[in-house]
Amino acid sequence: MTVRFEAGNGWDINDEWRLDLVWHQPPYALSVHLLDAQDRMQNIAVISTRGSFEAFQERIKSTTARLAREWRNGVHRGDWDHDPDDILYASLSVDRSGLWNHRRAYLRDKLYAERWAVGASNASLEDLVEGRGLGAIDWLPPEPDGSCLADPFPWNGRLLCEQMPLDGGKGRIVTVDPGCFPTVRPVLDNAHHHSYPSLYQEEGKTYFLPEDTERGATTLYRLCDDRSVRAISTIGPGRCLGDPTLFMANGVYWIACTDLDVGLHDNLCLLWADTIRGPWWPHKLWPVRIDIRGARSAGPVFRIDGQLHRPGQDCAETYGAGIVIHRVEHLSKEAYRERVIRVLRPDRTGPCPDGLHTLSHDGERCWVDGKRFVTGPRLMAARALRRLGFGGEQ
Repeated sequence: MTVRFEAGNGWDINDEWRLDLVWHQPPYALSVHLLDAQDRMQNIAVISTRGSFEAFQERIKSTTARLAREWRNGVHRGDWDHDPDDILYASLSVDRSGLWNHRRAYLRDKLYAERWAVGASNASLEDLVEGRGLGAIDWLPPEPDGSCLADPFPWNGRLLCEQMPLDGGKGRIVTVDPGCFPTVRPVLDNAHHHSYPSLYQEEGKTYFLPEDTERGATTLYRLCDDRSVRAISTIGPGRCLGDPTLFMANGVYWIACTDLDVGLHDNLCLLWADTIRGPWWPHKLWPVRIDIRGARSAGPVFRIDGQLHRPGQDCAETYGAGIVIHRVEHLSKEAYRERVIRVLRPDRTGPCPDGLHTLSHDGERCWVDGKRFVTGPRLMAARALRRLGFGGEQ
């Protein structure tokens, strides 16, 4: 059967002149559709338009090749529903400002660094799902050593967070006592970079699934009250997994994650197991979704009125630009479908105007992390020392 590709607005995906009009332009994302001979949607991906124009073209080429290969192998994701404001239409701008946007982003990456902070609001999960927003956020003060905290997961009245040093080296997992801040104690601190300390609790036991992007190193642990950890099983041997999030649905254990070999921020993959110790099996659709605007996990999966909701990261404009809440409409070992219901954006006038990244709730407060782009003599000196081989690995 013959198939063809088109952009989300019906443009020919191979039309370089038209693609030049959307390259590095808001909303910094473009739908790629695979249609059969009857113009029925068979596969879809939403890709980033950022980076060099050559990288954008290569991303289109590799994405269309993947969608066609998967279609031949019987993988049909079909379409997913969008809210009217969520449908991606390519810009009709003819000012060719993509080059300027690209150069500005390049300079920002060279001259500035991301600084993350953890904060809490009094919003409930119902508030977020029903569109009432986060409201005012009370941000925790910065660490005395200049390190920053991110990825908050509530645990026994405390928080598990990633702590990242000033020079942007290897992160570690720590506990934070918000009531006695800055009381920070290490939980997982070794030669590997660790982040996103995902938690799952069952029958009085706490399971701990942090991100470790070394190939085959994603490990499920038991987390004890004294902050000690004990390895339970290895998840996805041979794979590089980002932001793994453990949850249970329909009597099955699931892990939502991003396969970093497929893309850094644009895909949602699922593993499943009948017992929490595994073995863990990949979902028939790998990935179940390709979407730069919300595929990567952004916190625990939660239930409202019995329905599963999955927070995801919008990484179109920048990494962790916002948090997208999806309602999971179908979850099985053969299929997956979710719908975007809310998008949370940072307060552009607040102390963290440049991104929201992780969302969790402790039963009383909603915890998030936010970012701002910063520079300064201390940060630049730390970066220079790191480039010279001091203060961490290259």
